[in-house]
Amino acid sequence: MSKKPKQKVQIQGKKDVRQGVHVPEGKFPRSGVNTGNTNREKPVWKFEIFDHDGPWGKELITADHAWSHLYPKLKNYESMRWGEIEKDKKRNHSVPKTNLIKEARDRLDELKLNDIDGLFRFRLNGEQRLWGIRDGFSFRILWWDPDHKICPSVLKHT
Repeated sequence: MSKKPKQKVQIQGKKDVRQGVHVPEGKFPRSGVNTGNTNREKPVWKFEIFDHDGPWGKELITADHAWSHLYPKLKNYESMRWGEIEKDKKRNHSVPKTNLIKEARDRLDELKLNDIDGLFRFRLNGEQRLWGIRDGFSFRILWWDPDHKICPSVLKHT
């Protein structure tokens, strides 16, 4: 059984680039090939927009809590793909900006993030939520909400 030769193209003196790369079903490229589907990618955490000074910032996170609770949860999510993370809709999902409390919407305005339609939230356990912006396979962490105040649940039949 002979293998097909790889097609190569020379681009203005740069290295050869393979064209027509086929990724078999169930296989995921490690790098170099953009499949366009970020649900197959593992999350990357970014802290560049973390709201240190807001009501859901660093004042609510002790070092002990960060290392004993947050770090293990985020590390666990790093082993999953976005498609798996979003499959659990009760725990992790996008929330329209209109569903957030007024204080959160006002804070987004102050941070000049008022152009977004909504936020993504991770339910880490009980009432604890981690809020941010899903940007492709990156999760830009914005707020730590240990008391589930940013978007309280509306219970049925209450």
